[in-house]
Amino acid sequence: MDWQQTNSSSVVISGPGRKLPAYAFQNENTGGIALEYIIQLCNERNADAWFCMPHQADDSYVTQFAQLVRNGDPANNVPPLHAGATIYIEWSNEVWNTGYGQYHTG
Repeated sequence: MDWQQTNSSSVVISGPGRKLPAYAFQNENTGGIALEYIIQLCNERNADAWFCMPHQADDSYVTQFAQLVRNGDPANNVPPLHAGATIYIEWSNEVWNTGYGQYHTG
């Protein structure tokens, strides 16, 4: 969740609007960690993956995210998530929790 900057995201995330591997600072305090590194870690550990989709992500962002997880990026030598992985998708994070910016009252 923190690696993907899910909590309190205030802007609509569209298309490839995510941290890329070439960015110098890969941590939760500077916009999260590139999805490629999350996939790499899961592959190295033969681990399942749990992804939190930011609540303001548009369809284009979610589609491109899923395609990278499923297909990798062969042009940039990024493999897909390993075939045996169970993938968990959580919309945002704790949308019921008033402590986060994604909680809204009607």
